[in-house]
Amino acid sequence: MSAPHLDDKMKQLISESLDHAIKHFDDADVVAKIRSINMIGCLLLGHLTDGDYSPVAGSIEVRAGGEPFGIEADGADASQPYYQWVVGMDADDTMEFVDFGARYWQEWAETAGVAWNAGPPPNVVWGPAKQIPEETAVYSFDPELSTNVCKAIDECIEAPANRDTILQWEDAVNDAVDYLMDTPEGVDYLLEAGLASWDDEEGFEDEDEDRES
Repeated sequence: MSAPHLDDKMKQLISESLDHAIKHFDDADVVAKIRSINMIGCLLLGHLTDGDYSPVAGSIEVRAGGEPFGIEADGADASQPYYQWVVGMDADDTMEFVDFGARYWQEWAETAGVAWNAGPPPNVVWGPAKQIPEETAVYSFDPELSTNVCKAIDECIEAPANRDTILQWEDAVNDAVDYLMDTPEGVDYLLEAGLASWDDEEGFEDEDEDRES
């Protein structure tokens, strides 16, 4: 069964669900928190849709606060500072950027000693890559760095010593789905996508057999 199109309301709900999903994460700094929410967001989109979503890395110059700031990635070395977001291909094979970490930009500016001279940042940046307004942010995708970051993530997943981290990721995705299940729009989407079913006696049921309680 094909997943339905993500309309603006579902995108908003998915973004909101991630606040709920990572509330127990204890990241060392704001950039690490941005990586976490985008990692969980990427996994969640992979669970909810037919899209091919992947974490990517590179540089960013945030401009939404008035005074530009950000990270300039140092080549392809994943051990050096970099910015991480999500890319996917939409139904028209157009590259789509998704940055759930945008909500933390003002906090990031404050910790970096940069004045934020605007209203609150967007909760999420989501749209065709070529349509991201330059006055919001300028993303610079680094293919080699992204490959190395994805390789590091795969190694993390495969290493038995990191089982607690993987369980934390799984719990976060489950928490996000639970949030969606508590909304009418989320229920409708999950039912239409075949990710849930309705039983007259048991009620609403999650169809994901791999889901852990």
